[in-house]
Amino acid sequence: MLYGRGLAHYHLKDFTSAIADYSQAIILEPNYAIAYYNRGLVYQDLKDFTSAIEDYSKAIIINPYYAWAYNNRGLVYYDLKEQKKAIADYSQAIIIEPNNDLAYHNRGLAYHNLKDFTSAIADYSQAIILNPNYTNAYYERGLAYYDLKDFTSAIADYSQAIILEPNYTNAYYNRGLAYYDLKDFTSAIADYSQALILEPNYTNAYYNRGLAYYDLKDFTSAIADYSQALILDPYYAWAYNNRGLIYYDLKDYQKAIADYSKAIAFNPNNALAYYNLGLVSYDLKDFTSAIADYSQALILEPNYTNAYYERGLAYYHLKNFTSAREDFEKTLTLSQQQGNTELQEKAIKRLNLLP
Repeated sequence: MLYGRGLAHYHLKDFTSAIADYSQAIILEPNYAIAYYNRGLVYQDLKDFTSAIEDYSKAIIINPYYAWAYNNRGLVYYDLKEQKKAIADYSQAIIIEPNNDLAYHNRGLAYHNLKDFTSAIADYSQAIILNPNYTNAYYERGLAYYDLKDFTSAIADYSQAIILEPNYTNAYYNRGLAYYDLKDFTSAIADYSQALILEPNYTNAYYNRGLAYYDLKDFTSAIADYSQALILDPYYAWAYNNRGLIYYDLKDYQKAIADYSKAIAFNPNNALAYYNLGLVSYDLKDFTSAIADYSQALILEPNYTNAYYERGLAYYHLKNFTSAREDFEKTLTLSQQQGNTELQEKAIKRLNLLP
């Protein structure tokens, strides 16, 4: 009776009463494995992971073939970022119940967090074999394929997840990312737009749709999306940076400066924003400020080849040919190491123009 009442309290989210009932049941029957298991569930929901592990472990000691206790202890280890322990528990659950699709899925998540994408894909695939309508397994496998840069397979899996769950916002969003990486900007925009229909405050969907509009040279729509992202998240440094890029392309330099400055204020380690600010100063013929900005970018990112080249140009215009030479030589060295033939040729050309 106590166990059943504990279940009722649990489903009513009266966790304190549930724990009390399960605890009393355990006092009356010390080898009551399922009571330990269910009390572990309550502790897990309360984020008391230490107590949850203790209860799942006790359930396993009493019943070494308790697959769900292994699975759920694995979930706790996963939340604690102890992925190897989680994998060990999921594996034991699978040994006990070879057709446990959830355990395969969960082990896939743990492998994914360890960046073992191949093993993750294998586990998600087995979960799908066992349960062909396992929406999240398709979605998570799509994420793993994406991380392996297999964008076509990722799109196929996100699409299957959407077929199974037509309102799967993140599947639309992530399929948009994959389309974008394949330079199918129109399809990317369509998916980001669908994600926004389902979740109107999806900040990253606005930001990434802005990127796609930018690549299509639809600057008006891109500015609108970056601006909406900033309404939702006023500290979104990359949205400021990328809106600044558009204002720069439109030669609206004061707005570009304002946006790059905001990007730096909210992310002082943003080398790209300093570099972009340097480009604006250079175009305004404020070569001293440009040099300062490029120098800051190089402090943050010492192998920033383009920053050396652009700073060299600024030094050249100030007739500081010694510093210009140093920067062009550094550009040449780095571009050779990086296999950037275009920048190599530019550096050589500039070196030949120096007095």
